Amino acid sequence: MNILYGIQGTGNGHIAKAPTILSILKKFSSNVDILLSSNNYSLKPSFNIVYKKKGITFFTKNGRINYLKTLKDFNISRFKKDINNIDFNNYDLIVSDFEPITSWGAKQNNVPSIQISHQASFKYLESPRPFFKNFIGETILNNYCSCIENIGIHYKQYNKNISEPIINDTLKNVKINEKNHITVYLPWVLESQLIKELSKEKKWNFIFFLRIYLKLNVMVKFLFFL
Repeated sequence: MNILYGIQGTGNGHIAKAPTILSILKKFSSNVDILLSSNNYSLKPSFNIVYKKKGITFFTKNGRINYLKTLKDFNISRFKKDINNIDFNNYDLIVSDFEPITSWGAKQNNVPSIQISHQASFKYLESPRPFFKNFIGETILNNYCSCIENIGIHYKQYNKNISEPIINDTLKNVKINEKNHITVYLPWVLESQLIKELSKEKKWNFIFFLRIYLKLNVMVKFLFFL
C-alpha cells in the first residue's frame, strides 16, 4: 500500500508530532511519501520530504489568525497547480494533518483519505467550544481540510473518533519532576500581552517559551517570577 502523508507547516505542532504518526503509518506500509506545505514554522523536520509546497499559510497577529493577510497571500491558481502536479492515483491512501493540498487532491481524484489532527476534532459537536462560536473559524475548520474520515486529537476523548494527545516516545520516558510553576507555550502571542494577563495571578511562577525574530528563528526560555 502506498501512502501520501500531508503535513501542515503553519506553526510547529504538526511537524513535532509527525515522526510519531509516521512511525505508525510505516507499520502498514513500507512506502510513505511526505508532503509539507506552508513555510511558517521554525522546527527543522527530521524526516524526508518528497513534496514541498506553498499551500495555504496562516498568518497570525497577537495570537489570532490574521484573515486578511492570509487571504492576500493565498493564490488559488498556484494551489490548483500544486494539486495537479501530484499523481494522486499512485497512492492507495491519503493521510492529512490539516493539510489542504493532500486532502483536496484526494477528493478530486477519488482516493481514500483520513484527516488526523487537532482541528479534525471540531468535526464533532462534542468538542468544547466558546459560548459564542466563531463563524469564520468554524467554516475554516469544516472546509479547509476535506477528508472522508476524520480522527481528532484533543485533551480528552470527547467522541469515539477523537484520540487523546499524541506524545513522542522520548517524552514518555522522561523523568517527571513537579515544580512550583506553570509552563506557558504561546509563542505567537505578544510578550506584553502575556505579562499583562498573567501578572494578575500573584500566587504562581511562570516559565515562558517565546519566539524571538532574529536572523535565525530560535526559541528562547526565560523565567518570569510573580
